[in-house]
Amino acid sequence: MQRDGRTHGMNLRWSFPPYPVGWVSRETLRGYVNGNDPVSGAPLMNEIIAALTLPLTDAEKNMKILKKPEHERLLPADTEENLQRFF
Repeated sequence: MQRDGRTHGMNLRWSFPPYPVGWVSRETLRGYVNGNDPVSGAPLMNEIIAALTLPLTDAEKNMKILKKPEHERLLPADTEENLQRFF
């Protein structure tokens, strides 16, 4: 399981099925579910069940969230001529 709470504000536990998951046969999808996570090599269903049921660790409970710098969303006030030139 991979955890990344620095950018999401909470810890996320990840599992990765093989790709693609769309437009493949049911047998292929069953193979994905019954197979291994291609990133960790662990059984995929075990990872999903663990991610959903294991209690949070101390590190997961006490995340330090990275603050993103704030950016202005709009252009500052200016003359119409300057704005036209800018665009």
